[in-house]
Amino acid sequence: MKAPVPPSTVASLSRENSDQNIKEEYWWIENVRKILALASDDEENSVNQSVDSMSWSAYHASHQPAGRKIICPSALLPLFHKSAHMVAMIKHSMDVVIQAVQHLNAGQTPVVIFDQPLYAKAKQLQWKWPEMYGEDKFFVIFGGLLIEMAALKTLCDWLQGSGWVEALVQAEITTAGTANSILRAAHVARTR
Repeated sequence: MKAPVPPSTVASLSRENSDQNIKEEYWWIENVRKILALASDDEENSVNQSVDSMSWSAYHASHQPAGRKIICPSALLPLFHKSAHMVAMIKHSMDVVIQAVQHLNAGQTPVVIFDQPLYAKAKQLQWKWPEMYGEDKFFVIFGGLLIEMAALKTLCDWLQGSGWVEALVQAEITTAGTANSILRAAHVARTR
């Protein structure tokens, strides 16, 4: 099945438009300075009237040309107050993602990345309610951290018994315990 993708432009930075982008950043800084100066003069009225244009995103969004749509490859949704591993919260988060995607890009299939335990529960939700969250309506991807961990564990399995630990200890790079933990991929950053 081919997912419908609405026509849009992708924002990009290049040397040609970097000077203009820098100017726009300085315009935003000046806007914030004006708002703060007004706030010190008249505490309630000026802050309430111009607080919406103080944030970076609101300022730049208000200065976009009419009708211009820019694709944002990802979104950061607000954190939830409940525990993320609860099935009800995963279902709720999927509902929020569906609503957000349909509002911004009607007809586009939502894509969400979950780490291991949440991924498994999200897949169970897809199988339990295929009419709402089926694999043709919602694309769930396994988190990159766990894919990286699996790849590192595979590499470490290949190095097991190769003399790697002894070489690191002899070169005084690390201790035997740390080298063994690296070969178990117990700590991702250290194993990298």
